Amino acid sequence: VIESSYERVIGIMDRIIMRQGFVMGSRPGSSDFAIFGQLTQLGLVDPTPARYLERHSPRLRAWLDRAEDLSGLHAQDWLSRDAIIEHLGELLGEIGRVYAPFLIANEKAAHESNESFETTIDGKPWVQPVFPYQVKCLAAIRHARNSMPEQARHDLDSMLTGTGCEMLFT
Repeated sequence: VIESSYERVIGIMDRIIMRQGFVMGSRPGSSDFAIFGQLTQLGLVDPTPARYLERHSPRLRAWLDRAEDLSGLHAQDWLSRDAIIEHLGELLGEIGRVYAPFLIANEKAAHESNESFETTIDGKPWVQPVFPYQVKCLAAIRHARNSMPEQARHDLDSMLTGTGCEMLFT
């Protein structure tokens, strides 16, 4: 499950970087640094996924180097709200397929004081220990959404509809 998702994410991120240069447009933002922080461990440090990245997405491999040294970048525009789902829909779908079900099952198990949990991720059975930190992450995501002004929250919910990510807020 993890390897398949990694391979899909590499393809998705390659297409995102090809279209705009960065996750939310033509300049870097916190979303770039969040993805960069996770992807550097797989794409630069761990030899097996690093070889996969280099072989299947030289563009994304180069983006890691570029993101690592962003000094002197001249800021340009963010994506318009209307363009976000077209640009990031694939990535949100992958998150909804793999990470959202994990977060929900992990949270449920933690609230039931279980040490581990079983769920289905991407149509396959998944078993692992509970991660308390991800319970905090899910709470922070929900708090951030619930703290948004009503129109922004409505816009976000509309963007997430059909991605699988909407399960995080129901």
